[in-house]
Amino acid sequence: RQLTCSRAGGVAPCATSRSGTPAPCRTSWRTTTRTTTSGRTDMAVSKALRFQVMRRDGFRCQYCGATAADGASLVVDHVLPVALGGQDSADNLTTSCASCNSGKGSMPPDAENVAQVDQRNAEWAAAMQRAKAQANDERENRWRIHAAFIKEWDDWPYAFGGEPYPLPDNFADAVETWVQRGLTVDDFRELIAVAMGKAGLGPRDRFRYFAGCCWRRVSELEAAAALIMDQSDGD
Repeated sequence: RQLTCSRAGGVAPCATSRSGTPAPCRTSWRTTTRTTTSGRTDMAVSKALRFQVMRRDGFRCQYCGATAADGASLVVDHVLPVALGGQDSADNLTTSCASCNSGKGSMPPDAENVAQVDQRNAEWAAAMQRAKAQANDERENRWRIHAAFIKEWDDWPYAFGGEPYPLPDNFADAVETWVQRGLTVDDFRELIAVAMGKAGLGPRDRFRYFAGCCWRRVSELEAAAALIMDQSDGD
């Protein structure tokens, strides 16, 4: 039995040619129904699960290694066929080309195929855990940097009233961009002091001036990095 799996009339994320350009996908995301051996009709495997299985398998037929870029029509296939009691779960699904799938029929899987699917599922689960941990670390780091920036900014209140200078709604995005370009909390502390010490600026102009200081610092860092690269190439 064949479960088709990719975008109709479009290009699958996996389908790239050897030159790096997208190749047409030969499968579609049709949502189908089926009748089980007990006569019950239910929905086939969801699009999300099919895509997850294909991504786990590297968008490659697990029997012959063919890909959409090679001209293969990829489908999601049951390791243990539904006719023999197989379930619609990731540990019983694998990526197959149409040719391999049509030749398999409703035959019981061999131990090697089952072991390969089990191994890929274990590797996928481990990769997902690492990705989640990395995302959590990055999120916590952003929170720490934002909190440190706000503390430094709020240490410079108005001369009268003690209120901090206003920040634009998108200040957090700007701070994150500068961090990605190499600035640190120490840079922010120094440049905030420069902006706050600038005479003749209104309350809402402080951050704009500070942003200009940050971009100048980024340019200085990148120029220094380029010089180091040039010197390395000369050696």
